[in-house]
Amino acid sequence: VRCVPGLAAEGFLLAVATRSSDEEYGHTRPRETYIIGTELAGAVLKEAVPEHFSSFFIVARKLGRYARSKEAHLQDIAAHYGVPLAECILFDDELCNVRHAPGFRAVLVPPSRAFTLADVLPQLRQALSSEQNP
Repeated sequence: VRCVPGLAAEGFLLAVATRSSDEEYGHTRPRETYIIGTELAGAVLKEAVPEHFSSFFIVARKLGRYARSKEAHLQDIAAHYGVPLAECILFDDELCNVRHAPGFRAVLVPPSRAFTLADVLPQLRQALSSEQNP
């Protein structure tokens, strides 16, 4: 969260990709007592980075029991911002999402603690370096 102002200042386009979907609302998860999907992501962003909340595009989609990647999420984000998928970077705490990242870069962040830029800088530098020196 602390890196959001810096990323925004550098011109990065910001988004959240979550498998928590608005489609999960229903009889067993009524809106009156549950917060999931877009509403949950928005509430977290409003609390954590209120000055940058409106800069985020949120993709909240559950892709089925066996979907093990966020490829469709990133395709939606790339289309929303009008950028090639290859220019997108996914920061995720699930190894399966990082391993299956066709067409975009993905960086694993430690799932046991909050995301920090220091955690991902070495991996990000390596990904960008390998792209420049094939």
